[in-house]
Amino acid sequence: MHNERYLHRASVAFVLLKEYWGLGIGGKMMQECIKWCEAHNIEQIELDVLKHNERAIAMYQGFGFEIAGTIPHSLKYADGTYGDEYFMVKKIK
Repeated sequence: MHNERYLHRASVAFVLLKEYWGLGIGGKMMQECIKWCEAHNIEQIELDVLKHNERAIAMYQGFGFEIAGTIPHSLKYADGTYGDEYFMVKKIK
């Protein structure tokens, strides 16, 4: 199977309502994600984050994620505007 080439990678996405920001929930979720990936021989975790979300980017960088590229016009909003995202990667092994 060709998907075997991707089994070393995991993609993650977290979404928290604004009222729950700053409570450490995102950090706890990331800790558990990393722990699960380590236990399941995942070598690389990947995620996308809006370029203007400095708070999330700082948290991800604190966990060892690095910006690997930019995805222009990744999101299209109802008003017709677009949001660019960073593609971030954390190597585990």
